[in-house]
Amino acid sequence: MTPETRTDIYSKLKYHIRSRLISGLLLLLPLLITFLILRVLYLFTVGMLVPMLNEIFGNMPDFLIFLISIAVPLLIIYIIGLLANHFISRKIVSIGEKIITQVPLLRTLYSAAKNVVDTFSVSTTGTSAFKTVVFIEFPRKGTISIGFITGCTEDSAGRQYSKVFVPTAPNPTSGFFMIVPKEEIIKTEMSVEDGLKMVVSGGILSPKTFNKIL
Repeated sequence: MTPETRTDIYSKLKYHIRSRLISGLLLLLPLLITFLILRVLYLFTVGMLVPMLNEIFGNMPDFLIFLISIAVPLLIIYIIGLLANHFISRKIVSIGEKIITQVPLLRTLYSAAKNVVDTFSVSTTGTSAFKTVVFIEFPRKGTISIGFITGCTEDSAGRQYSKVFVPTAPNPTSGFFMIVPKEEIIKTEMSVEDGLKMVVSGGILSPKTFNKIL
């Protein structure tokens, strides 16, 4: 056997042993960390919590101590997992929003939709801020704009009026507030959700019954 061959065998053996040791450590390390965390939680329960409960409620039976020693660490781990999952979920949503806002068209549509949800979909009382989808002649006679009734009022003579918000597209967070006589309101059977989709999409997303409504 030549020196070169012995060196090659030694190098391969060294690499094999080192790689297997690293693989074994990587496998055992999470188990070891988990064991240490459980041990710390168990010692906290048995060493601190149980004596404290014994002073308050008197000496507890062994089976109750055993249940507490198991239940409390599991509860702590569950709460930590719940908080971590909530944080991770929010982080994923945040990353997704950053990706969407890099695409020009998607950025406009997503921002408008998000503004609608955040600003208009729910009022301070927890109910929909918009009540009904209607059409009104605006900005001139012969043209029709989509609007959302936000309330009603009347003048001193008892004439009824509707408060109508006419949003701009594709960003419905801006628009026009109109007070329109009730007899000039064109009622529709569209849902508020369909109306908002129609505004945000610039008319691309129209309900199937839209032609019938017109």
